[in-house]
Order: sequence, then structure tokens, then C-alpha cells
Amino acid sequence: MSLTKEEKLKLVYAKREKKIRLARSNFYEYCKIINPTFFKPNRTHLKTLCDTLQALYEGNLINPNTNKPYKNLTISLPAGFGKSYTTSLFSQWVFGKKITEQIITVSYNEIMSSKFSRTVRDGIGVESANPLEIGYADIFPNTKINQRDSSKQNWSLEGHYMNYLATSPNGSMTGQRCSIAIIDDLVKNAYEAFNDRILEEHWEFYTDTFLSRLLEGALQIVIATRWSTKDLIGKLISQYPDEWYELKLPACLNEETGEMLCDELMSYERYCRLKELTSEEIFSANWQQIPIEAKGRLYQSFNTYDTKEDLPEFDK
Repeated sequence: MSLTKEEKLKLVYAKREKKIRLARSNFYEYCKIINPTFFKPNRTHLKTLCDTLQALYEGNLINPNTNKPYKNLTISLPAGFGKSYTTSLFSQWVFGKKITEQIITVSYNEIMSSKFSRTVRDGIGVESANPLEIGYADIFPNTKINQRDSSKQNWSLEGHYMNYLATSPNGSMTGQRCSIAIIDDLVKNAYEAFNDRILEEHWEFYTDTFLSRLLEGALQIVIATRWSTKDLIGKLISQYPDEWYELKLPACLNEETGEMLCDELMSYERYCRLKELTSEEIFSANWQQIPIEAKGRLYQSFNTYDTKEDLPEFDK
């Protein structure tokens, strides 16, 4: 028995409505609707990233040592694998879930922070021209940009004051508070990765300025392609190992078999070629997320002693 045109149309709209409901409750499904050409099923690392961000937001990312939810997340992926873009979509999805959320994002300069902000802002409220397709407004119809307060770096949603600020370590954060704090790639090149003064300035910005902007119970997300054990992620994990969940994915999963994290974004052939052309330390840091100082290290740690009495008995 064949269906009538009206019955077929009802089925299409029923499937559309099902996708909308799923996108509201599942961040990865939201991403697949917003950009299906990027969030392909074979790019499994993106699902891992999406699921981790949603688990953090919903309090389901549990610390096994404390049996309490993590509040802090570090994300270390190779350049070009979608970590910043996915996190910008996460900000959109969060505002759809809760209009009162306040987000601050920090990038290494104003150009990058503005780019991150525009990606978030310009996607909110988008309506699909095709009634059978799905846009942001179909998923979250009550979340809209306040057009009277919509600058590229500091804007709000209708019915709420100050939802989003994008800045840099040298920018202003005066008077702003956030429930979600995002730091995106403060180290921009090898020069900064080797510069202890710059890395210390990043740490001072984090401790002296950034932390004061967080509301009680705020979530922290630090995104970076790794460079050094002294970079922000390195220091956070070193000093507060039980407080941070570390999502770290290398470009190559197995060099012997040639298994890659995502062949479409980096093939094994390209990986090998870059390995030949790039210095070993930089290559391992950028593509395998092994910090510069850790590569080839003979000793992983040293024991230290405060007094002579603390010293163990040595044979030689």
C-alpha cells in the first residue's frame, strides 16, 4: 500500500522533529545538524570531544579519586582537528540549554578571540530557508541575540545582561563574570613555547586575573595544541592533577600499523612527511601531544631531600 503525498510529508516532518529533539539533548547530534560535512561519522575523535564536553557540562564527567564531577577540562588535539571550532559550537548549544549562562573566552590575541566570538554569535538565531532543513532557531527558538548589545567581542542574549565576552591576556575583563571559562591556545608558536618569560606571563594572567572572573562552581576549559611542559596545561596538570580531566589525542595512534586519529584530516603519508621535515621536539609536541621537554627525557623525575638526615643510605 503506497502512501499519499500528505502522509509522506507527515513522515518527513516527524523525522525532522525527532532530529530537533535529539539535538536539544545531545551535543554531538547538534553538531551533526549544524555542520554535517565536518562532523562526519568516520571522524570519531569529534564524537569523543563532543561527548566529553557534554559530560562536563551535565556533571557526568566523574573523577574516580573523589567520586565527584570534574569542573575542569583540558583539551589537547593537533592543529586543524576541530577542537576550537567544536568548543565554539558547544557555547552555542549551552546558550540554547540555558539562556542565563555567562561565557568568557580568552585567546592569545584580539583577532583570534574575535573570530571565536563571531562563530558563536553568528550561529545563534539562524533560521533555515528550507522548511525541511534545520537551523539553530528550530532547535532553540527562545535563544536570540540582543541586537542592541551585539558587538563582536561582548554581547548578550535577549532577556539577559552580558552573556559573552571574548578577550586576550592583554584585553580587559573588568566587571565581567562567567559560569563557563574557556582559554583557547595561548601559545602561538615555537618561540613562545621556549620563552620562559612568556609562559610565566600566561600563568600569572591565569592566577592573578582569569580566576577572579569565575563565578562559584564555574566550569573551566583549556584548549591547546601542546608545546611545553611549562605551558598552561602543563602547569595545571602538574600542580592540580586531581582537579583536571585531560582529553589528549595524538594525530597518530600507532606508527607501526599506520593507524591515524583521522585519516581525512591527516593521512599517515602526510604524517611521515612532516616527521621528516620538522624537528623531532616540535613534531612530537604539536602532532603527538608530547611536550618538548618530555621527548627523549632520560629521567622522568628526581627525588629531593630537605636535610642531610633525610638522605637514604647509598652504596656508592
